[in-house]
Amino acid sequence: MKRILIIGLFIGFFSFLAFAGVGEEYRADTAKINAANRYALENYRINPDSCFTLAREALSLSQRMDYQKGIADSYNSLAYTHFLNYASNDSALFYFNKAYAEYETLNDSKGKGTASYGLSYYYQFKGDMKESEKYILRSLAEYEEADFKRGVCVALNALSTYNRNDKEKAFEYINRAISIAEQAGYKSLLANLYNSLGNLYQDQTLFQQAIDIYFKALEIWEEVKDSAGLAIAYGSLGNMYYYQKDYDNAKKFYLKKIDLSKKANDFWELSKTYNNMSLLFNVRSKYDSSLYYLKESLDLCIGMNYPTGIAGSYSALGNTYFLAHENDSALHYINKSIIISRNIGDRRVLAKNYILQGKIYMRLKKPGSAMDYLMKGYLLAKEVNLAYETFDAANDISNLYLMRGDYKLAYQYYKEGQELLHKIQEEANIKKITQLSMQYEFDKKQRIMELETAREKQANEAALKQQRMYLKGAVIFIIFLLLFGVLFIRQKNMQARLKTIELGQKLLRSQMNPHFIFNSLSAIQNFMLNNDTKSASHFLSRFASLMRQILINSREEYITIEKEENTLSNYLETQKLRFGRNFNYKIQIDKEIDREIMAIPPMMAQPFIENSIEHGLLPKQGEGTVMVRFILNGEYIELEVEDNGIGRKASMEGKQEEKEKKRKSLAIELTRERLIYLKKKTGKNIDFTIEDLLENGKPSGTRVRFKIPFQKIYG
Repeated sequence: MKRILIIGLFIGFFSFLAFAGVGEEYRADTAKINAANRYALENYRINPDSCFTLAREALSLSQRMDYQKGIADSYNSLAYTHFLNYASNDSALFYFNKAYAEYETLNDSKGKGTASYGLSYYYQFKGDMKESEKYILRSLAEYEEADFKRGVCVALNALSTYNRNDKEKAFEYINRAISIAEQAGYKSLLANLYNSLGNLYQDQTLFQQAIDIYFKALEIWEEVKDSAGLAIAYGSLGNMYYYQKDYDNAKKFYLKKIDLSKKANDFWELSKTYNNMSLLFNVRSKYDSSLYYLKESLDLCIGMNYPTGIAGSYSALGNTYFLAHENDSALHYINKSIIISRNIGDRRVLAKNYILQGKIYMRLKKPGSAMDYLMKGYLLAKEVNLAYETFDAANDISNLYLMRGDYKLAYQYYKEGQELLHKIQEEANIKKITQLSMQYEFDKKQRIMELETAREKQANEAALKQQRMYLKGAVIFIIFLLLFGVLFIRQKNMQARLKTIELGQKLLRSQMNPHFIFNSLSAIQNFMLNNDTKSASHFLSRFASLMRQILINSREEYITIEKEENTLSNYLETQKLRFGRNFNYKIQIDKEIDREIMAIPPMMAQPFIENSIEHGLLPKQGEGTVMVRFILNGEYIELEVEDNGIGRKASMEGKQEEKEKKRKSLAIELTRERLIYLKKKTGKNIDFTIEDLLENGKPSGTRVRFKIPFQKIYG
């Protein structure tokens, strides 16, 4: 009821939109019409009354707008909704013909194919299979003309079903449909076709082949996450196991289908599966459980207003009560089924009902009533070609005549029954021979496939053996390359370590050059000779601390900015004490630099500070200044040493020109060598410049600048 209410609300809302929007844009209205017809076609089995109303409103709006395609589609939707109400006025036939006429006016081959398919569907339910096949063939031709491959596949699938008694035709149609669907990539449709192929195998009692193909369909539906398809596959597998009397597996798959159908609110499939569940319990004489499922199915059919389903459920209930020997209840439901079967013209169900009713009256020892209903059932079953039911009724009629003492009629019906039984057995034998023939063909194909598989396996093994040889060769070659690479890298690392040691030794010699040490010791001696022990002690302490720092730092490739600052401060203080005169110095460190983590190679600035003091500031009249700056620039630290001394040109004009020039060039060369090594190791660009400063055109000092990459040292 909840679902019906929701659909009703949807229809009311759509109706408001459709009729309130007559003056809106044409495209919007046609979209509403198309949506309504699409919804009606997708849900006509679930709620035919609501879908009928929706299709009628779509037709009315289409006619107002003179939208011919909408009119044709609406007629088609109305025809399908009438399928669930097989009234004597043949409304479905009327609307299908109207739809076909509209599509023909539009020269719409695809639409004509759809209407023709519906007409074949109509005649199938009427039991006129010859007329049904005529329209499905017309549908196929029209779909082919429209090059509508999906429609072609659907039509071929229907033709395969109609020709199930002619296995060659049936397999030809279904295999052609499968081929088209595979080429077009219609996965869900392909799974549906596989399911139909499984049904053909089932008809030939090729149960294993049927199960295999059903599982193939199941895999595709699982892949595309098609829950409706999965439900069909579960139902087919359940039927397959039921026919093999594997009732436990049949029940397992039926329950899976029930779960999916409930989630999808697919009452049509749910009602059919409930009927199948009842059959499982009947064969196990569990009639209470069977009746439970049949009543559930009946409620669904009543909710869908599906007369054929209601009649079938009543008939199944009557049969179950008959098996349970509850004759009154059996008669009650059989009579209800007979009334509906008459109204909708379902002669096959009616024939079975009459025969069952006759059997009940035989059990109740009412031979007159039994004869009346058995004779009705017999004649009708014979007319609609129900062979087994005709035999069953003839056998019971023969027994009734025998009870009356009418041996001639008893023999007549007995003979006819035996002839029918013989025919049924003959058909079963033909079917068995066909089955054996097909099984032989399958076994033959299987042997060919096994032979091909063996050959393929042999070829694969040979190819695999060859691949293994190639693989072994490749592995040996890779191992050789790895060894060569390891040795090459080790050699490079050793060269790098040797270069590091060499540069470290050069750096150490540069920072602890004999001239600096001798002058420093001479300064200490001078303080001592002048009895200035305090200055001598202070100088000696500074000098010792500086030597210790230089020795420690020379062992490291990188030291923190904090350590570098301390070493440079100590060095500058030592130089001030050594020369006995005041000069200023400043060490500026960018605020963004983390002194405790960021690290650079040690004493890069020291040679240039020494040059600034000895050759720039000492010869200068007046007070001088050395400025050392650390500036953060992205991944680099820019290091500057600037003085306001006499400049490089003036410093080269003294008595020690050549000697000083040699010492300066040595410092510059060592620095360049360290920077080149650093560039190779880090792969980053490194700048180094020396700039002569001018003030009013006169030398005013020197600035050395180099940009080096930094590292971060934690802990």
